[in-house]
Amino acid sequence: MYRIAVCDDNRELLEAAAERLRIYFEGEEIVLSLFETGEALLNSVREKDCLYQLAILDIELGEMNGIEVGDELNRLLPDCQIIYLTGYLDYAPEVYSTRHTYYVYKPTMEKHLPLALEKAVAALEELIHGRLVLPQKGEQLVLEKQTILYMERRLRTTIIHTTNGKMTSSLPLGELLEMIGLPAFLRCHNSFAVNLDHAVSFRRESFLMKGGAIVPISNSYYAAVRERFRKYHDVEP
Repeated sequence: MYRIAVCDDNRELLEAAAERLRIYFEGEEIVLSLFETGEALLNSVREKDCLYQLAILDIELGEMNGIEVGDELNRLLPDCQIIYLTGYLDYAPEVYSTRHTYYVYKPTMEKHLPLALEKAVAALEELIHGRLVLPQKGEQLVLEKQTILYMERRLRTTIIHTTNGKMTSSLPLGELLEMIGLPAFLRCHNSFAVNLDHAVSFRRESFLMKGGAIVPISNSYYAAVRERFRKYHDVEP
């Protein structure tokens, strides 16, 4: 599923861009949010924790122009892909101060928007497979998935232990494992999950992890853990 924001102060052009997106993503699940001001779009991120993966921005927006909105989105949502729409070619050099940027000239939108979308979606897929993006009070916390050693759930908080230290998330273990989506990650206990790439050894009751941490394996998970460990490393534990 892709979460997409479109911002244009011309309602007719806003709806036209939205329709192009619906056609491009036909058959896929998208959440589409339309805005007529940059301030409204940014407020949806700051106040409602809307985590857009793709933003389509008109440059001429009025009080706050699209490039300024794009720069702020870069800060709030580091992986958000940004496509600028404009009727003025004069802005072309300026837009590339923003990361993850694509530039579409409005008179040729029908032809060139799908090309920009194709590149943006490819970049998103690459990021999704390599990084974990977590909501944190109106911003995003981004970490490399393979830096995660193991995760543990305590009360309503999940502690993520990484090679660079610890961080926390309110998301439950099951949801985090779905977001990570890599075969190396394995649940071994109601309250624990490990990254098999960082497991030094496997025993009946626990994993020994790089760095010396011991992660418990519960009886109910043992058989599945043993089989998964064997298949992943192609050895008998």
